[in-house]
Amino acid sequence: MPDDQTAVPPPTTPAAVAPPPLGTWSVAALGAFATAGAWLAAAGLLWACSAGHIPVRVATRLTAALLPMPAGPRPGPIAVSTVVVAVVGGLVAAGIARSARRGTVSATAVLLSGWLAACLAGVTGAAVTTTQIGAQLGAVVTWRWVVSQGATWGVVWGWAVGVVVLLALRRGATARRLDVRPSTTAAAVVAGLVAALGWAASGWLLERVMTEVGTRTEARWQVTQWALALLPNSAGPDLAWFGAPYVQAYLLGAALLGVVVAAAVVLAARGTVPARGGGVVVLVAWWASVVGGMVATGVAAAQAGTHLQGADMGDPFGVLSLYIGSSVWQASGWGLMYGWIVGLLAWLVLQVVNRAPAAAVVGAPPAPDADVPATASA
Repeated sequence: MPDDQTAVPPPTTPAAVAPPPLGTWSVAALGAFATAGAWLAAAGLLWACSAGHIPVRVATRLTAALLPMPAGPRPGPIAVSTVVVAVVGGLVAAGIARSARRGTVSATAVLLSGWLAACLAGVTGAAVTTTQIGAQLGAVVTWRWVVSQGATWGVVWGWAVGVVVLLALRRGATARRLDVRPSTTAAAVVAGLVAALGWAASGWLLERVMTEVGTRTEARWQVTQWALALLPNSAGPDLAWFGAPYVQAYLLGAALLGVVVAAAVVLAARGTVPARGGGVVVLVAWWASVVGGMVATGVAAAQAGTHLQGADMGDPFGVLSLYIGSSVWQASGWGLMYGWIVGLLAWLVLQVVNRAPAAAVVGAPPAPDADVPATASA
């Protein structure tokens, strides 16, 4: 038997080497491919609907629900707009990556920020397609139409972009957990109140312009058109038409908008260091303003749509669903145009309330809402 000095030590198993984290521009490239892929997938389904490959009844519902984009089967606008949405999606993804790697950022914040990237890219893509198709057909393209269609496309398809950005930032990242979670109550309350009050006030102002100014002269018509462009709140003009029950539903929708924004701010900010990674909270509150505005309009439009059920239109449920659907996607423009204000206020309040920086330590991967998807430098 060999003694201890001559014994051969057992072989050691080499430790698994984690893959290196992706650089900022690698994340941007993946975000660009994801955005362009979602845009092309929606365009392909829209082409199948227009070409008759999908039954008309199904295509009507599918187009209204999943394909709020004016690309159509025209290859020119699709090709140009695909490049545009890829560039915008990639640039926003790069900004998310840089913000995440400056400090601790929750996985929820990254996911929803990537979702918003699709909304912003969708607006640019809608601008390209509507401008090109409008020029071909001699039609007038309105800013309200462009913003609403693009933002709604992002809401429907942007989850895929958010997932890709999140997975890209998780690759090779070291999980970090906050020793002390930041206080999010004040920021959530302020953001929710500002969103709800802004929604209610813009609807009331738009209703006043539509009622008091009208379109009787050229000057009045111009004022009304500017109001419709700057206040893309599809439920507002109906306040006087449908009466008190509708007003109550509209205010309930405003309250729900505030709840959606407040909840999103809490979920995104509770695992984020405001001093370094808090910039993504702006994007999350922005996204919540878009989605919350759609929810608010859905509540009000459902109340107004009950008048349509009593009309003799052959398919009252179909008319009701189409009315609610068109109202909801038009309302997304309000959140896209003004949600950044809500996000900036939420971020500023987070900065003020959480002046002391929260320390981060290396530990086991926490729950998804507390994960930091990226920590390494680009």
